[in-house]
Parts: sequence; C-alpha cells; structure tokens
Amino acid sequence: MAYANPEHKKAANKRFYELTREKQLAQAKALYAKRRPQKIAQNAAWRKTLSPERKRAINHRDILWRDYRITPTEYGAMLAAQGGVCAICRQPPAQRRLAVDHDHKTDKIRGLLCMRCNPMLGYAKDSIATLLAGVEYLKRHTPDPT
Repeated sequence: MAYANPEHKKAANKRFYELTREKQLAQAKALYAKRRPQKIAQNAAWRKTLSPERKRAINHRDILWRDYRITPTEYGAMLAAQGGVCAICRQPPAQRRLAVDHDHKTDKIRGLLCMRCNPMLGYAKDSIATLLAGVEYLKRHTPDPT
C-alpha cells in the first residue's frame, strides 16, 4: 500500500514493528546461534594469517577504542604532540608503547605515560598531596650534590 502522507507510512511501520518485534528478535537470535561457530572458526583462521605486527596493531586499536574511545590516529597525534616521550619523565618508551593516562573520576584523557610513571600515579591514587610528600621525602633523604 502506497502512502501519500509520510507520517502515515511512519506510523504503519511502527505498528508493524511493534507487532512483529518479538518474532524478529527470536529469528535473529536463532540465526546468530546457528552461525556463531562458523564465524568463530573463520575469525580464528583469519587471525592465523596475520603477521605478529599486524596482530599487535589490531589488538592496540581494539584496546584504544574499548577502553578510551580513541582511534590509533588520535593516539598518534597525542604521541606527536608530546614529542614521542612520556608526559612526566620526558623519556621515550623503552619496550612498550606509552600508556593512555586518564582521570578515573571523569574518564578524561590526560596524556601518555611510560610504564614507570603510569603506575606511580596509580599507586598514589592520583593524590597531589601524596606525590608532593614523596618529593619532600626524597629531598630529605638525598645527599646534597655539591
């Protein structure tokens, strides 16, 4: 049936969806369950064809998106903006990529940190007071360089 009024068509589609929703969901779930083992096997076979570098790139991309909602291009831009070094100690990464540091309360990304500086903030629970107390402790117990 042709609808002259787009609103009538939209209403009819909505009614049809409401009437058939459960059946469509059941069919989709059944089809997914039927195809799932085949898809798992296909993905496993595909992954075996990848080079180790490509696997690492795919895993990195997936982790960046899953955990921080950023792309590898955005990560690269952040790395370039920091000059390719850790935002705290200013050293280049030794073996692993720089970690994405974020505020655990707001989930806002702060920068990229090395594998020494990132846990340091975590152990201090992002507390400025704790970190400053650590600085004062080091000042008290470090011999004068002169």
